[in-house]
Amino acid sequence: MSANRKTTAKTASLLPYAGTVCKGFLMGSADIVPGVSGGTMAFITGIYERLLSALAAFDFRFVRLLAARRFRQAAAHVQLDFLIALGLGVGGAVVSMAGLLHTLLQTHRVLVFAFFFGLVVASAWVIGGRIVGWRRSVVATLLLGIIGGWLVTGLVPVDASHAWLAVFFSGAVAISAMLMPGVSGAFLLLVLGQYEFITGLLRDPFRLEALQGLGAFALGCLCGIAVFSRLLRWWLRRFPAVALAFLTGFMLGAVRTLWPWAAPGAADVSLSVIVVCMGAGFALVVSIARLAHGKENKQHE
Repeated sequence: MSANRKTTAKTASLLPYAGTVCKGFLMGSADIVPGVSGGTMAFITGIYERLLSALAAFDFRFVRLLAARRFRQAAAHVQLDFLIALGLGVGGAVVSMAGLLHTLLQTHRVLVFAFFFGLVVASAWVIGGRIVGWRRSVVATLLLGIIGGWLVTGLVPVDASHAWLAVFFSGAVAISAMLMPGVSGAFLLLVLGQYEFITGLLRDPFRLEALQGLGAFALGCLCGIAVFSRLLRWWLRRFPAVALAFLTGFMLGAVRTLWPWAAPGAADVSLSVIVVCMGAGFALVVSIARLAHGKENKQHE
């Protein structure tokens, strides 16, 4: 009996990590699709603020704990168990879903865009539903977010320098976009003219030139995380209604990249099929959000 109880207790203790891995899988799957942000999935699954807090915890205190060889305290300070579980899910999605989604985008692009269009619209609806206190400033911020998302996703890719400083800046911008719901980091890398350069380096990452370029990019990502995660966390805590309004508006504006009728071959796809795919994406997000909200309520009881 005691052995069974220990097994049951161990299984129960692992369930939160399994849930985090699943949420990471959703984030990674979303990041693969152009125009969709993993931050969107983090928000609707209820781990967004925790993710920002964990990333912002990589600070001087963390460095001091490492220097003092207090590794257990350092790991707890940055919620390393949470980040590892989330990273496993994201990495698993990238490895297992990248090929499938790439194929689907080539063969059924209209339907994929329709599905993710419904997903993003539902995400904006879920996030907007958390806004408390609609004031003029909140409405104005919502409109500003819509305009910002529309303009950013309408930018034309540029030919950019691949000097270390430019790659560093691109890394900081891309990782910041991944943290913010509404626009993907891969899309901004494309706009900044660095997407093909970075993916090219990854094909043979152990060359000296590749190591230098990827090192500059990784350093930019680290700096972007250090600064932007703190900014977002402060904004959400200090001005929650305004922050949520901007994020909601930004997602609504950025969804232009997923408009299915603008995709090649849209005229050959039945309207009803496109609408069904949109509805499926919308229903999936609403279901995930309700499930996450139900778990939060149980934890608070």
